[in-house]
Amino acid sequence: MAGLVSATGTAQYMSPELWLNRPLDSRADVYSLGIILFEMLTGRVPFNAPTRQETAQLHVSSPAPDIADYGRPDLDESVGAVVSRALAKDPVHRQPTALDLASEFEAAADVKGGFFGNVIQKATGLLPVKPVIIPQAPAPVAAGEAYFPTVVARVEEKGQGAFSAVVVALMAEAFLSRVSGGLVKTAVPLYGLLVFGLDVTSVMGLVLIQNTVPLLLRPLFGSLADKYGKKRIFMMSLIMRTIVSLLFAVANLPLLFIASAARGIADSAKGPSASAMIADHTDEKNIAKAYSWYTTTKSTSGSIGEAFAIWLLTFLLAFFITANTVSARVAILEDQSRPSGEIEQILTPDQPVPATDASAKRLIRIEERQIKLSEVPLADLPNLVDKAALKRTVIYIFLISTFLSAMSVILVGIFIKEKKKKDKSKQKKVEESVEREAVGQSEEKAPSTWAYALLGTILTAPGYMVSGEFFLVLAVKLAVTAKALWLIKLFAEMFIPLFFGPFFGWVADRIGAGKVIAFRSILNIITSVIFWTTSMFTGSALFGTLLGLARGLDEIGKAAFKPTWGAVAAKVSSFKLANRSRTMGILELGVDSSDLIFPQVAGLIFQKFGLPILMVIRGVIAVGAEVYAVLIRRKYGL
Repeated sequence: MAGLVSATGTAQYMSPELWLNRPLDSRADVYSLGIILFEMLTGRVPFNAPTRQETAQLHVSSPAPDIADYGRPDLDESVGAVVSRALAKDPVHRQPTALDLASEFEAAADVKGGFFGNVIQKATGLLPVKPVIIPQAPAPVAAGEAYFPTVVARVEEKGQGAFSAVVVALMAEAFLSRVSGGLVKTAVPLYGLLVFGLDVTSVMGLVLIQNTVPLLLRPLFGSLADKYGKKRIFMMSLIMRTIVSLLFAVANLPLLFIASAARGIADSAKGPSASAMIADHTDEKNIAKAYSWYTTTKSTSGSIGEAFAIWLLTFLLAFFITANTVSARVAILEDQSRPSGEIEQILTPDQPVPATDASAKRLIRIEERQIKLSEVPLADLPNLVDKAALKRTVIYIFLISTFLSAMSVILVGIFIKEKKKKDKSKQKKVEESVEREAVGQSEEKAPSTWAYALLGTILTAPGYMVSGEFFLVLAVKLAVTAKALWLIKLFAEMFIPLFFGPFFGWVADRIGAGKVIAFRSILNIITSVIFWTTSMFTGSALFGTLLGLARGLDEIGKAAFKPTWGAVAAKVSSFKLANRSRTMGILELGVDSSDLIFPQVAGLIFQKFGLPILMVIRGVIAVGAEVYAVLIRRKYGL
């Protein structure tokens, strides 16, 4: 059994916490037993080096090798999983006791009796009953009773599962905030394009401002939350978001850019605090489940907000103009490049009839029509309805967003209680310093974090070139109707992620990250081809179907990528446990940078060269991303 902290022992069998001079419990023995099991099954120990110091570095920083790679592919995967868990670097992830290890091993090996468990019990002296944790200071015991030292792993139980009151309140807040955010995310580009008459580049500039600020300030607000309290910073961000939503409602053109920057600051403050509060109010064994439900709530409700905004646009506009239809002059022009041979162009009341010379499309006829508001292309709304009514409609969308955001402030203020912070001891700081020194010399063996960050950037770039605010801009410029856009938002961007996200998390665990990433690249290429062909069918019934199909396939690709990239990031960061947070931050920076840069790049390319050239460039990036992914996997073997 592990007793007092000591740095002596056989190097090949010593646990990481023993090398790091940390307090020991039964999980240190589990680690040593895991080494013995590995040796019994493969004929060699998992960590061995010429010198004692190099062996220590392997124990502290190198992930446990797979038994199948050491000549035992005949063993069931579950056996390897049990041994790998016993060899986890963090004691939290190991079996708490030798009995737990024995039970798991017997189940994995399909052992019918309790022979293995009996051997462990005789070797360790543990009895097959739930161990009792005894305080460090000896307590009085009755005559004839034995006293055992504290060697069983002490698991901190917070007494709350995945659906504690705080987590449920945070999920409710996420729903209100994300619906509110979806309204703003949709209304801001519409405000710029339809009310202020901005071009695509200027509108994407608004998006750039709103996305750049969180990228730069998120680490700062994470530190502020640790220093001044998570709930305090969280509440500050929600109040700021509420004020910004109201600010959009009264904004002129310069104020529109200022409000976008302010919203970016509010978003920076919100994320780190929410994640930390979930961890603070959830049992250790339920944290992953709590996070999965929280993130699913966020992603789904954001799409609900965007679809709700499109529905509100036509509903409120019909209310303000007291009509569901508008009168329009429609010019029917000859266009042999279209399958129908014709193209329709809505004319403004004072717009002259299109020219019919040889250089222009031949005018076939002009029709007077009554068109439903939901079927009017978004780009034509300023020409067919009163601009004041259109502006008032967007303002009311901002006001509804403000109301929902204010409700989230009240919800958090009433139902979320922050736990008091515990002071860090000096011993903890010493341990962290020792760990940094122990792994410092082995970091050059780890995969390049920046190489994988670049992989995250280029893998997600094609997706961000046709989603978010830019897709809304693209829909306006391609004359998509409000009804079609609402259906795309509803089915492609809400229902598909809700179903395929958990599905691909399950698939990635079984077929490997490389195949899922390849699947994402293939979908990027396919959707580029579909988007490229959509402009050929503008004005036809097939146009909306193709656009929805392309967005749906792209969302399937995103759903496949997210859980897979999480697994890749965890693997890469496992090589540098002392710097895991920093490593994960760099990998997230790669993906966030793609979200920041490539919508702007797509907007510039689309405005200068049009949709076909944009999709060709997108397809080339997708092919390049897959080639780079293959090279990275071959180099590092992850």
